[in-house]
Amino acid sequence: MLPGTMDLFIDEARYQALLSKLGQGAASLDERVALCWHQRQREPAAAQQLARDLVAQPIALSAGDRARLALVRAEQALLAIQPDAARAALHEAREGFSLTADPEGLADCAWLQALQAVLEGRQPQALPFLDEIRERAGTDSLRGLAAGLWGDLLRTFADPAAGRARGAPGQEAIDALPLGAKAWAHELRGTLAAQRSDYGRAAAERLLACEFALASGQVQRAVVAIHNAADALNNLGAYEQSLHWMERALALVRERAWPQLMGYSLAQLGDTLRRLGRLDAAQEAVQEALALLSKAPTSRPFAIALKCEGDLALDRAEAAAALEAFEQLGQHPQALTQPDLAIFALRGQAQALSRLDRPEQALACALRALERATASGHAFRQIEALRALASLHTRHPALPCPPGSTAPNAALHHLLQAQALAQTLPGFEIPSELAEALADAWAAAGDMAQAYQLSRAANAARQRSQTELANQRVLAMQALHQTDKARAEAAEQARRADALMREMAQRVQQGKLQALGQLVAGVAHELNTPIGNSMMAASHWQARNEALSQAVQAQALRRSALDDYLLHARQSAELLARNLSRAAALVEQFKQIAVDSTTEARRRFSLRPLCEAALQTCQHEALQEQGLKLELELQIDAGLELDSDPVALQQLLAELCRNARLHAFVGRSEGRLRLQLEPRPGRAGFRLSLSDNGCGIAEADLGRIFEPFFSTRFGQGRSGLGLHVCHNLALARLGGSLSVQSTPGQGTCFVLELGDARSSMP
Repeated sequence: MLPGTMDLFIDEARYQALLSKLGQGAASLDERVALCWHQRQREPAAAQQLARDLVAQPIALSAGDRARLALVRAEQALLAIQPDAARAALHEAREGFSLTADPEGLADCAWLQALQAVLEGRQPQALPFLDEIRERAGTDSLRGLAAGLWGDLLRTFADPAAGRARGAPGQEAIDALPLGAKAWAHELRGTLAAQRSDYGRAAAERLLACEFALASGQVQRAVVAIHNAADALNNLGAYEQSLHWMERALALVRERAWPQLMGYSLAQLGDTLRRLGRLDAAQEAVQEALALLSKAPTSRPFAIALKCEGDLALDRAEAAAALEAFEQLGQHPQALTQPDLAIFALRGQAQALSRLDRPEQALACALRALERATASGHAFRQIEALRALASLHTRHPALPCPPGSTAPNAALHHLLQAQALAQTLPGFEIPSELAEALADAWAAAGDMAQAYQLSRAANAARQRSQTELANQRVLAMQALHQTDKARAEAAEQARRADALMREMAQRVQQGKLQALGQLVAGVAHELNTPIGNSMMAASHWQARNEALSQAVQAQALRRSALDDYLLHARQSAELLARNLSRAAALVEQFKQIAVDSTTEARRRFSLRPLCEAALQTCQHEALQEQGLKLELELQIDAGLELDSDPVALQQLLAELCRNARLHAFVGRSEGRLRLQLEPRPGRAGFRLSLSDNGCGIAEADLGRIFEPFFSTRFGQGRSGLGLHVCHNLALARLGGSLSVQSTPGQGTCFVLELGDARSSMP
């Protein structure tokens, strides 16, 4: 595989095409390496097996190919929570791509190192790797665009206010993105929607992210998108739909045996079950999640599992267990860099301490939660923190009032702050829960008029909230419907593609049987002539032997009869030798037709001397056997070395040269052969072309010249197998293809595409 030729992600159609070629035994080495790379998340077990097969095969892999396979191993180790194995494989991949000076390969190493940082809970350390990707691959490439969006997503989690200021791509911009980057754009839009409490839009965007991720082979990203969509659905109270998607996430990770994502999925499942009131089932799911995630204790999924454990303990009235879980969450490395987790930990501790009748400590935690929410610039979390403080003061009225407060009571002080903050948000309307809390606080303070006005505002807000919630659920349901419809359409397309592939395979098999029949018939026809001639010569010789023996026994042998016998004996022997040699040559050619890739002897060799020998041999044979003077032209750098099968290439060139001198220059005394090597434009490998200025090939014959036993010179020493053997050598031994271009009266050009070949200048 040449540098710069491997995509980071491909669509399902291209993936299925690679899979089909492998199943038909027609995949080149480059295509097998590419399939292994793009199977890494779609079918991890198959990718690992293919990688082992590629390493074990007799064809020597290039440094770039070995680096790509090491990258596959590294990703599998990461997702299996095997950090040491992942680091070793990543180091091997970086060395290989550095050796081949492959910027995209090095960018893919950086992509995996960013993923490793995220999975291990070191999100800030992922950002330099994402910047490296953009520098190596280019900001406008698929890699660069996806890395940029991923970086924006991480920065938005760390600093929501800055994330809102940056924003996300609009729909028109997303439509122009490559498929592999669309998932990241929709995930970013979903995150921003969730941070402004627009959970219907958040669910819709994240489900779109899931579908685009699956379509481009990013299964890990699809599972994370499902988790985030399920969280948004939970906030909408759409628990059944959330369960539906969590079951899908679990199915995806179970098939691939990814313990970290399995633990993340179980934690989210436990949270949904808790909200549905199924506390025992939720407890079982959360405990299993914590056991799985204990192998990655610094990761964000482990922190989320701790939050789920704390929330569940509060619902089970187990305040001490809840406090332990939230304290552990507060000390988690993720809570130091992710404001949302730090705020969850402090608010949870405040609730648990309040229930344990430790109000002063609860107040300290609630105030710290407000500080963190204020520092994050997340207005909604500030409002939630202020409401939590108000609830705490209502539960523990002996707590001191905030300094400088002019409100009738502490609860009202915090609620009025929340109301003032809410009124600064554009388009924000006071929620019913806040209005009800304010009404209760004013009533407790004895101001019934204010309480009455706020009660009416709470009823109106509740009606608006119910309408808005219904609208958001409708939006989420529309997204569910669209994704289910897209999945159904994809399944139908896959079914049709599978039926088409089966039909194609059947036709290929029929074609193979037909070709085998033609081959057997051709073998019989071709061998019949020399064997028949040999039998005729042998039987004639046998009859002459019997006649000679009778003459000797009758003592009637004359000198002239003996001379005549010896003449016929010599002619018969020559005829036998000539026809048996012809039969032996045909058998050797038949063996070449069945050439097997296991006989490949790939090595590095100098290309020009091999080509010079082939041309010079052809020139000599043309002059000696046909009196034909050939002018030779060789356009290949003297220092060029090729990594391929030199024996197969020499056999192929010798046969092409022989075919040219016998067919291209009939009736002529001179001609020209040119052999030229050039890179394949826009693709890996090289193109070796042999052209002549001969008579050309008739258009009616051009489509059949690679068929076995097709020849325009039957009866003149040609079997019609030469070009068929060349075609098989090109495909099976050289991992390429052979084609022909010809114009009658102007000449012919045979083009050998060497996709698997690699070169270097010594």
